[in-house]
Amino acid sequence: MAFFIADGREVEATQPGIQSVTTTCGRCGGDGVYSRFHGFCYACTGSGHVTKQRRVYTAEQLAAYQARLEQRREAKRAERQARQERVDAQRVERAEQFLAQHAGLREALATEHRITQDIAAKLAYWGELTPAQIALAHRIAADVASRAEAPAVPE
Repeated sequence: MAFFIADGREVEATQPGIQSVTTTCGRCGGDGVYSRFHGFCYACTGSGHVTKQRRVYTAEQLAAYQARLEQRREAKRAERQARQERVDAQRVERAEQFLAQHAGLREALATEHRITQDIAAKLAYWGELTPAQIALAHRIAADVASRAEAPAVPE
């Protein structure tokens, strides 16, 4: 009968449960030398193998363990995604409320200018702007509008 540890590597064991298991050293990869500058590996004292107390599984137990782990990972992923969606919805709502409170700001942020686009991105993220950012957006929008109305200078 084959026995495995949690990462799926097969080990020599007599029964499932917690046992002393010898595996390849994870620091030196079984070479016994960490690097040419450090000399022998301190994790395995140069042997290339490490003996630790580890849980040993049968193939069926390992499959069940990995299925439980995947279930937990998927639940965490779903929870993280739901939390992110809630945060995004709150940000959009806060930004809409802020725009409703400040007349003309939506039009000022719609101006084709790199700074107003950056300020609009900050509003979308933070849900609000500082008075200086609001004033700058209005000033840039007015400047862009005045340049559009100005007659072209002949060369």
